[in-house]
Amino acid sequence: LQIPEGPPVASSTANSPRFSTLWTSRDQQELEQKLGELTISANLPLSWVDNPQFLSFMDRFIPQAKAVTRRVLAGRIIPNLAKKARESVYKSLNGSSVTLQADGWTGINHRHIIAFMVGINGKVYTVDVIDVTNERKTADHFLKQLQDAYEKAEKEMGVRIICITTDASGEAAKARRMFKNIYPHVIVLDCYAHQANLIVGDYFRASNDYLIQLTGQACELITWLRSKTILLGLIRTAYADSHKGRTKSVLRAVLTQWTSHFLAFDRLLELEGTLQLVILKDSMEKPDDRKIVIGTTEAKEKATKMIQLVKNTSFWIGLSRVVRHLRPLAIATNTLQSTSCHLDTVLVTFGFLYMQFNVMKSEGDATQSDIDACDRVLNSLEKRWGKADQAIFIAATILNPFYPYTIFNTHNSNAHFLSVAGAITLSKQLWKRFFRENAPQELSLEVMSFLKGQNMYERLEEMCELEAGVAYSEGRMPSPMKVYELLGRCAAPDTPLMRLARHLYSVSTNSASCERLFSSFGNLLTKLRNRLMRSIAKLKMRINDKNRNNSESQERLKRHF
Repeated sequence: LQIPEGPPVASSTANSPRFSTLWTSRDQQELEQKLGELTISANLPLSWVDNPQFLSFMDRFIPQAKAVTRRVLAGRIIPNLAKKARESVYKSLNGSSVTLQADGWTGINHRHIIAFMVGINGKVYTVDVIDVTNERKTADHFLKQLQDAYEKAEKEMGVRIICITTDASGEAAKARRMFKNIYPHVIVLDCYAHQANLIVGDYFRASNDYLIQLTGQACELITWLRSKTILLGLIRTAYADSHKGRTKSVLRAVLTQWTSHFLAFDRLLELEGTLQLVILKDSMEKPDDRKIVIGTTEAKEKATKMIQLVKNTSFWIGLSRVVRHLRPLAIATNTLQSTSCHLDTVLVTFGFLYMQFNVMKSEGDATQSDIDACDRVLNSLEKRWGKADQAIFIAATILNPFYPYTIFNTHNSNAHFLSVAGAITLSKQLWKRFFRENAPQELSLEVMSFLKGQNMYERLEEMCELEAGVAYSEGRMPSPMKVYELLGRCAAPDTPLMRLARHLYSVSTNSASCERLFSSFGNLLTKLRNRLMRSIAKLKMRINDKNRNNSESQERLKRHF
């Protein structure tokens, strides 16, 4: 029990309660910190601390506290929080091998910024955000920015950059090639979340295809439905009546949201029966009471056209085929844009897509449009795999203890890596490339033991089952490196194979984290608030990093298809 030495702190209003608890300077500092974090995390304007309702709240419940003004919030609290957050991240990452991710964005204030982030173990942290509005968007400029971020991350954060991942634009690709020439030991990758989106783009790239023309009609129908508030109300009511009060919205496809075409068309299919019911009921009303075919002559013609489309059975059958094609692409995109996506994930996902579209192409009821659509996806996969740094993807898959060696097509005579000798050669080549020295003899022996399940890898299958069970109980994906660590000696340094595997599994294959950061910036910048203070932006990044890396947040934000 703390007894204050002096009288209780006076309140600014006569009706405020008197508290006997001593309010210390430490309490004041903690309050200021929480107010600063709340301001940034909830995207509140800085002026909210001067709001009369908030001041009344403080005076009622925490009268001892000193008021925090907008000037104090912006001038001292937020910059100090940003500094502390940066120091904490640097301390936690020191000595780690990480992937440097980069991407650009233009905000509502017409400023173009580039974000640089590092990823490790499924978590991401922000290195820097730079304003390049006044610079030309060339490969030479981007290369210089990459080098600056590379040096800053290694010197200030104490990390070791083993991979660079950027988007798939022409200038970014050229800058990556130039970076590779300067730093040959660093892996350079396209963002494979962008690559998945490009595959979806190739699927839609056929103006004369029946199914693609049908998607245009679906988009037209969605646009029309969303423009008619009275019709949306009728749909909402009709759906709720037949689904115990639950409602569904009409979704619109957005190019920058990579799974939105699948989600929009799938939702339209879900609302097919409701749409037809609403149209039927409206057509049975008296002409003066009808709510769909109304308005000007042009509006009536449009409504009539859309009603005919809704009643067209062939339209819905075709749309269901499109959704079936887009579903595996949406699953792949969602997988490839996750922070836990690694090199082996990309290869297995590409194999999943190749298998799915080969099966759909070969089905007995496949139409020529189905076959053509599948061929576009298969050709796109071949094209992107042909441009990939195939050795690192194959090695990461071979060294993943959760995948049996038979995951590969053993009948492929060109896959030299399928033999033990081929796997040893591949591992030795990558060792020399990454670590700039010849591989030790122990690496070859260890690869042989790993593939045959001998020596220290004799209990490999048992440890995989153990890690899978632990991962399931913790709500995360099983980690190949945790299996290696279970098999290794306690407190002993990594064996050669463990070191190579750790290098490969430290690679992050997308820059989607930058996209998420830009979405956060988009919430900060509005028509009423178009200034993005660097201190606010940086603190926002740190708080987002903390929230994103929180296991409860990751579970809540999972996407389900």
